[in-house]
Amino acid sequence: MDSIKTTVATRGKGKKAEPDRQALPHTPAEKAMLALRPSVNAAVVMQAYQGNVLGSDVDLNGMIEGLRHTFDEVKGGDLYQMEVMLVSQAKPRR
Repeated sequence: MDSIKTTVATRGKGKKAEPDRQALPHTPAEKAMLALRPSVNAAVVMQAYQGNVLGSDVDLNGMIEGLRHTFDEVKGGDLYQMEVMLVSQAKPRR
């Protein structure tokens, strides 16, 4: 997957970086490899289901970066995000 790279071009100071559309995958094989990345796969699923709650304008790249950050935390032994996610999804039994 290292062969597919997304570059970011910044246009002026203080402006949000925008992805270089020429660097995005174009072939079906490149798209398939991108879809196999855990962060991309999870973000696409989240985007498909979150429209009813947050709307359709949630930044997919932001979700991917957030997921990558969480994956890095887990890899480093920090399970805080996973723990709070599971607790928030748990149904209290009374």
